[in-house]
Amino acid sequence: MKLFRQNLLSSILFALLFSSCSLLGIHIQVQNPRKAGHYPDFSKEAVLLGENTPLRKSMDVTFYGLDLQINAEEKTIGGWVEIRGIAQNDLDSIQLDLEKSLQITAIRLDSRTGALLKYQRSYRAIYINMPRTKHKGDLISVHVQYSGKPMVAKRPPWAGGVVWKEDKEKNYWAGVACESEGASVWFPCKDVT
Repeated sequence: MKLFRQNLLSSILFALLFSSCSLLGIHIQVQNPRKAGHYPDFSKEAVLLGENTPLRKSMDVTFYGLDLQINAEEKTIGGWVEIRGIAQNDLDSIQLDLEKSLQITAIRLDSRTGALLKYQRSYRAIYINMPRTKHKGDLISVHVQYSGKPMVAKRPPWAGGVVWKEDKEKNYWAGVACESEGASVWFPCKDVT
């Protein structure tokens, strides 16, 4: 019993010693860098995709409806995406995102048969002009028709995109690994948190 108490006391002291070292900032095998690190240079495309711009902030997306055709044999995807949201301020334009290898066929207001909307693209950013000013609190519904060959995942999930495979019975299947790249690698969306 005496040996058990000594081992227990030793274990408690050992645990307190090492936990207090980390609390005091004493680290084992950790070195401070000798000089300041290098901040990465971000491309214009990366900034457009990652920055929460005023055009992105202007609409709070509340719904995505996807009506897709996936052709695993051809490795293509396309269809309609309905995007609904609420205007966060008065606006005449919004920004969505879509991988540049995917082409936009049409952008319509309110329904698949609604008025065609004008838009411009810069890299993955899509700038959509509203036909009339939307006011804070207004509902917005935009329908985007698109198609093409999406980016293929080179090393999922770290280097993402669409994963195209066949199983043992030669059945096609597709998956998406877009944790780093964002959902806009396979459908039009507001690709920001």
